[in-house]
Amino acid sequence: MAWVKLDDKMTKGPKVKRAALELGGVHPRARVVYVWGDAMSYCNLNLTDGFVPDYEIAEYDDDDTQAVFRAMSVGDDHLGAIVERDEARKGWVFRNYGEYQPLKADVEERLQKERDRKRKPKGEDFRAEESRIPLGGIADSGHTDPIRTDPDQTVPNLPEPEPDPVEPSATPADLMAVWNDITQRPIPRCRELTDKRRKHAKTRLAKRPLSEWREIIAIVQSSRFCRGENDRGWTASFDWLIASDDPAVKALEGTYDERRRGGLTEVKPLHTPAEIKQAARALGSRSWAAECVRLHGGRCGSAPSHDDRMVLDAGKAQAAS
Repeated sequence: MAWVKLDDKMTKGPKVKRAALELGGVHPRARVVYVWGDAMSYCNLNLTDGFVPDYEIAEYDDDDTQAVFRAMSVGDDHLGAIVERDEARKGWVFRNYGEYQPLKADVEERLQKERDRKRKPKGEDFRAEESRIPLGGIADSGHTDPIRTDPDQTVPNLPEPEPDPVEPSATPADLMAVWNDITQRPIPRCRELTDKRRKHAKTRLAKRPLSEWREIIAIVQSSRFCRGENDRGWTASFDWLIASDDPAVKALEGTYDERRRGGLTEVKPLHTPAEIKQAARALGSRSWAAECVRLHGGRCGSAPSHDDRMVLDAGKAQAAS
């Protein structure tokens, strides 16, 4: 069995929304999420490396599963498609499947190692120790006398239990996906993970969790300076972000904060801190960076600036009504 990996924003991600818009009809997003998840489970269960044949699609519960796959195959330069058609094999293939899901060769290699480990015989020392137990000295025989052993003999080295498997940490592909999901033009997208990029991304992920990188990338997206509005015309890029620790540290310290560079958030708040917090709770805020991307396109730059903008938005909405 191979576990399916799903993005925590899958149900509300941009690809699902676009496919649902393309599909139309009743409950389009629910249909896309169901077919996507069901097809991914089929691929992992049968180790097809992301291929779903037409004859399997015909058995899905959705009324027109082929229409859902056609909607998921729509893509553009900014946002790639979820699947693509394979006419030679008569089916559909998930794009970039191997970057996030286990491939057949990897699963078979892991299972073979597990089988070899279980078939491994006990060590000779262990068998020698068993041979020293006298007749009648077996624990469940009812014999109560202690078993005398030779003090010169060494205690056998019993195999240590294997540690429980741990959840895999974030991969360079995960970091690239977060960069492409949050950033927008003119900031360039990352289209390929070269060996150099993988090496740098692994180094950065070893120091910060993926959740913190989401916040950092949101700050970069919100910064006019990082979007090219500077005297050099310089624009932030994925290579710049992962080349060293400096970009992340500066972003978290507020170097690229719009408030410090005379941006939109320079306007002083019109309400008290208590009113700002109340407005934030009313909007159901959990993570200011994620909510800023959703509501303001990632332009706030910091949690206080985001709270200020939400209060201003609420005031404009009240005045309009």
